[in-house]
Amino acid sequence: MNKALRRTPDTPDFDTYPSAPPDNGNNGSLLEQRARQIGSVVGKAVVVARQAQDKLKNVSGDVEKSVSDLAGTAKAKANELAEEITARASDVQCVAQEKTAKLLDEIGYGMYRARYRMNRLFRKYPIEVVLAAGVIGLVIGAALRLGRSNHGA
Repeated sequence: MNKALRRTPDTPDFDTYPSAPPDNGNNGSLLEQRARQIGSVVGKAVVVARQAQDKLKNVSGDVEKSVSDLAGTAKAKANELAEEITARASDVQCVAQEKTAKLLDEIGYGMYRARYRMNRLFRKYPIEVVLAAGVIGLVIGAALRLGRSNHGA
């Protein structure tokens, strides 16, 4: 691979020279004219290639910067979303715990009221409560016996 030539202040920059050499009034032979034309075209091609290379370096630098900026922005947004999701999940968990505690308290209070009513009824009407329990037991027993006799036959 060719190494780049070292440039010093006294070395001319051939990209900045005019594309056509000064004309001495001597057109020269056809071979010389063709050589000048080919040299001119090759020189212009080199200039265009170097300009394209410079533009490509600028564009690739801009693309790298844009990609890194985009990646940083995406990471920041992902972190913000993760924090927001964590906060919302924590809020939902707290609300669920509060509602569960409230429902358990209501259930406990309902059980207390039912037990209190049963005790009050049992103290106020003890015979009627025993008779009602006997009747309920008799009805359940009859229903079970009927169910067995119908399904067992």
